[in-house]
Amino acid sequence: MKKYLSVFCLIITMMVSYAHAGTVYTDRALFEAAVSSYTIEDFEAYPVSGNPGSGAVSQINFNNFSVASVPDAVKLLDTEFFYSRNTTLGGAKYLYLDTDIGNTGSVTTISFNSGISFFGFDYTYNPSWNSQLNVEVEGNSYTLSDVDNYGYGFWGYIGNGTYSTVTIDSGIISAYGIDQVTFNAVPIPAPILLLGFGLAGLAGVRKKLKQ
Repeated sequence: MKKYLSVFCLIITMMVSYAHAGTVYTDRALFEAAVSSYTIEDFEAYPVSGNPGSGAVSQINFNNFSVASVPDAVKLLDTEFFYSRNTTLGGAKYLYLDTDIGNTGSVTTISFNSGISFFGFDYTYNPSWNSQLNVEVEGNSYTLSDVDNYGYGFWGYIGNGTYSTVTIDSGIISAYGIDQVTFNAVPIPAPILLLGFGLAGLAGVRKKLKQ
């Protein structure tokens, strides 16, 4: 039994060691073309929370992930405000990270319910702020391109391993919008499943022999 457990631990260690810098995209079309299938969270199914001037909370839970921030900055709006807006065709709602404190940004963590191997999102804010967001994923830090003249930007990341958290530091950007969060849920790799079944079977045989 110890031998099997050692092999299992070795595989887990190898999987962890593969987690390093992936591929970054700043064009949504190219990003979506590079992945086979994906899920997009457009926030349309959730109730409005807060307003442009107040009402930020520390965390909102969605179906596949939660969004938490320090200080409290999580809102869900359905109206455009200072370039922050919905980017879903025919939609209205978007995630709004707003501290309600001038020149004071937030550190926001997106925690997925299961591992993912790629992640992307639209971001919007006032282009006159001339500042940038910083994203940390898989232990790597990336400074996002500033938004265009219409206050829009896209950032996508295809990792070399699986991960479940993405952190966004907005620096002095006190408020910005996020929409069309794009990701995939990663099932447990087949070798791990087979090994798990094998270990379970071995345990069953061992128990039966003892009887």
